[in-house]
Amino acid sequence: MNSSRDRELIEFNRPQKYKFIKNLGNGACGETVLMRDEEMGMDLVAKKYKPIVDKNKNPEFFEELLDRFRREAKILFQINHQNIVRVYNYFDYREKNTSYITMEYIDGKNITTYIKENPTKISNIFEKTINGFAYLEQKNILHRDIRPDNILIDENGEPKIIDFGFGKESQSIESKIDKSISLNWWCEKPLEFENGEYHVKTEIYFVGQLFSKAAKDTHISDFSHAEIIKKMCNLNANERPQSFLDIKIEIAKNEYSYAEFTQEEIQIYRLFSDSLHEIISEIDTASKYVTDTSEIIENLEDLYKKNMLEEYIHSYERIIRVFIQGGFKFWKNQSFYTDNLKVFLELLRNLSVDQQWLVIANLTSRLDSIKRYQEKIPSWDDEIPF
Repeated sequence: MNSSRDRELIEFNRPQKYKFIKNLGNGACGETVLMRDEEMGMDLVAKKYKPIVDKNKNPEFFEELLDRFRREAKILFQINHQNIVRVYNYFDYREKNTSYITMEYIDGKNITTYIKENPTKISNIFEKTINGFAYLEQKNILHRDIRPDNILIDENGEPKIIDFGFGKESQSIESKIDKSISLNWWCEKPLEFENGEYHVKTEIYFVGQLFSKAAKDTHISDFSHAEIIKKMCNLNANERPQSFLDIKIEIAKNEYSYAEFTQEEIQIYRLFSDSLHEIISEIDTASKYVTDTSEIIENLEDLYKKNMLEEYIHSYERIIRVFIQGGFKFWKNQSFYTDNLKVFLELLRNLSVDQQWLVIANLTSRLDSIKRYQEKIPSWDDEIPF
């Protein structure tokens, strides 16, 4: 039975206050500032839509830039990955012709500067950057503005992909090049540009060119992923890796060639992975994955003991919580066989530590493709800030 409060608006009428620290820059769409949330003890970035164009003189372009700004907010709200900047909130002041995005502050250096100062870390930075773009590919998101200043390395050595102002959602991971975006290329254009095409293989090309340039500028002639990067930089899209996932697999082959799996083990993993993926409908953007294999095995053992006489696992929530820490939603009309849990548990027990890590890494990568959700917190301030 539905409650009479189902559609009632819930308001926490205590607007958050921030302390201005400094201006971080201005772009075509507006102003970016660094500010301090003193109550939470953290710095964050606020982007305000404040374009260089006058709405009265060029209303169409003004609205185009505003749509791009709102699109960036929408895209960022769907993303939850350690190598991609995190969005906190979106404030829409339509009546004032402006909007705001508050997001994670990345106190770091652009990727080429960082690699120049830390040349031995280029392979590690490459692997983590590929992880971020593989996640975007799974979410059907094209960044479309890949350049050194849009990949920052934070103080912990983690790459962070930023600035999705040109980003685009696409079911087919393919789009056409518009005039504004085509002005931003900083290296030789790939052949597909002649046909006005832009797709995930184009993203692969620009990421490859970025690392190729960083290696050349730093005089790094030989490192573990040089051959992969060379393939990524091929002007012909058909000669490049077909997806970022393919690149991740190639990296794994090079790094973990000793950690081979039998066909039976692969089949057991896929059966369990499919079953888990099918019961989860959405994952909260604030949720985190459990990656401690000892903890995972212990929790799976406990779950199996309590369901070993049943044909199905009756508490979907419990099996999901083995792998996800935080909020999620699940389907109630799916089936998860107890035998699938049993054989997967036996598989994990019998694998080496490195193989266990690979299984969990593959499983979390699969979960990355599940839709994310985040409660939108409205703004109650009548006054427009900076």
